[in-house]
Amino acid sequence: MESESQTKEITVTFRGKKYRYPVEPGTSVKNIVDRLQQDTGVPYQNQKLLARGKQIDLEALLEENAGTLPAKIKLLGSTNTEIQQVVDTHEKLNNKVRIKDDLNPIRRRRPRNQIVKREIPDYRFERIQVLKGLPEQEKAREILTRLSEDTGFLAVLKKHKWNVGLLSEMYPQGQVGVSEVCVLGVNKNKGQEISLRIRTDDLKGFRKYLSIKEVLCHELAHMVHSEHDSKFYVLMREIQRDIIALDWKQQPGKRLGGAGADVGRAQVEYYDDEDEKQPTQFQLGGAPNKYGNLTPAEKARLAAEERAASTARKQAEGKNQNSGHSSNRSD
Repeated sequence: MESESQTKEITVTFRGKKYRYPVEPGTSVKNIVDRLQQDTGVPYQNQKLLARGKQIDLEALLEENAGTLPAKIKLLGSTNTEIQQVVDTHEKLNNKVRIKDDLNPIRRRRPRNQIVKREIPDYRFERIQVLKGLPEQEKAREILTRLSEDTGFLAVLKKHKWNVGLLSEMYPQGQVGVSEVCVLGVNKNKGQEISLRIRTDDLKGFRKYLSIKEVLCHELAHMVHSEHDSKFYVLMREIQRDIIALDWKQQPGKRLGGAGADVGRAQVEYYDDEDEKQPTQFQLGGAPNKYGNLTPAEKARLAAEERAASTARKQAEGKNQNSGHSSNRSD
């Protein structure tokens, strides 16, 4: 058994290049992850390891012996430099000077007697911003406005007391599902600005609105957790459920004079980003349920995420007890 662990070798493929790491008795999964960061430039929080078509839960296995890993692994991820290049391109486009259309000087003005008053929520997306110089700017503005005024998202912001300074459009660099580097969204400084990729790769149209909502749920989870660990995904799934459950437009009616009895039950559709054509239905107004009316696959995924989070907490508590003191980890 000992000689077998000493001779085992893990091969990691990243962008066509193979990296081989011998596994010795004292080699942990974290050692392999650190070596990958040194060799590829992809930091731990951006690393996604795949084996036999399934993602490896690094958070749960980080302190385990590397011998538990499969012999052949594929690495997906972007370096900090590549992500920064996308952000810089986005900011550069935002800072371009807008050319004035001198041939069309007519401006639309609201009649003086037409005043629309809106109640400004305490927790909100404070501003929206589209990319300048691209076609169909009004359509892009309409999409961002729809997101910023979505009652489900506003309810989530209120629940967590979050404010997002700017909701902006991101330039679509790279091809979705094809390019090695393809960023769909960025959360800067935990809510200072959230940028979303709303256009198609060829700039001739816009991505499906429900896909954009999925990315916004992902970026809102970064308001708390920077790394893509189990706690991050638990919060992201909570946000995905809350944008439906907390949306007052989707809530069932109430009987006047009664004890808050439901008049009816509203059924709404929630689309998972993996397959937009297959909606999962959530029923509002029913009896409390830990997972709601989720599909079996969704329930299994949420249960696995919660088990991973629980395991991580127990491991942290065990280490604290052994060392004789407690420590706080910030994400």
